[in-house]
Amino acid sequence: MNEMVNASIVPFGCEYEKLLAQILDKLVSLKKTVNLKLEPAVLADQKEHLSEVVSKIYYVRRNTKELVKLLEKANR
Repeated sequence: MNEMVNASIVPFGCEYEKLLAQILDKLVSLKKTVNLKLEPAVLADQKEHLSEVVSKIYYVRRNTKELVKLLEKANR
């Protein structure tokens, strides 16, 4: 199960995480280099969304490991 999650679910989550990080980086860069006008809430929302995705990936991995441990214990 752990291998399935790490092979099938986590990589897509990580790709999405990377995409969000790139978007945030680009927005910050544009704000600095070309003085792009953004509402403060825009960057705050992007940061919050990225943080949520990172946390969810962590919880999926952690909970999967715990579930594997429980299943192994139940099979003994």
